[in-house]
Amino acid sequence: MKRAVLIFVIFFCNQVALAQSDFLQIKERPDTVFRTLKIINIEKRKQDYIIEVENTDVEDKFKYYIMVSLRTKEKNKNCLKLKKGEKYDFWVTHYFDFDGSFFIGRDISLGVYIDEILVYVPMKGGYNVLLTPNLKGLCYTKPNPN
Repeated sequence: MKRAVLIFVIFFCNQVALAQSDFLQIKERPDTVFRTLKIINIEKRKQDYIIEVENTDVEDKFKYYIMVSLRTKEKNKNCLKLKKGEKYDFWVTHYFDFDGSFFIGRDISLGVYIDEILVYVPMKGGYNVLLTPNLKGLCYTKPNPN
């Protein structure tokens, strides 16, 4: 069993592709969608934030996701600080091209590149990792839905 899980993890770690959080690159991807997400939990780590979110849109068959945002020292007065329990609109792109229901109930972390920095994301019941151009640290910038 451990061998099968190890092979599975190695296979999917090889699927990791470099992802930039540049708005134009994300918005031009065909799988980018506009979603309203509720913040369930925010975990502050050494170089990033792991943000557990709930999808409030009914058309998506999966409900829970993980977002990662790199910590930053930049100050922006035109943004809102994310708060647990609140809902926000995002342009999002799924990082992995697979259904992550396999991860439910498993203690597994996957490697994700954000701005060319490798971050290990604990899946914690999330179906996939979402990328968004609307976050820098916990600083949220409201997107244009068009």
